[in-house]
Amino acid sequence: EPRLSQAQKEDLRRIVSEFKKIFSDHPGKMTLIAHDIELMCEEPIRSKPYCCSPVQKEIMAGEIKRM
Repeated sequence: EPRLSQAQKEDLRRIVSEFKKIFSDHPGKMTLIAHDIELMCEEPIRSKPYCCSPVQKEIMAGEIKRM
């Protein structure tokens, strides 16, 4: 499992900070290329649903729909 050294982490932070204008404050939908996200384990993670208000549920549903 590859990990970054402390020096590599600092370099990455410096580069991201230097070019922060190219990053959006709000994540969007990637449509330029198709990609896969490989998981560490194929078994689904089971957890209880989060408690949230109806307003929060509506916001989450909208965000999920946008994805």
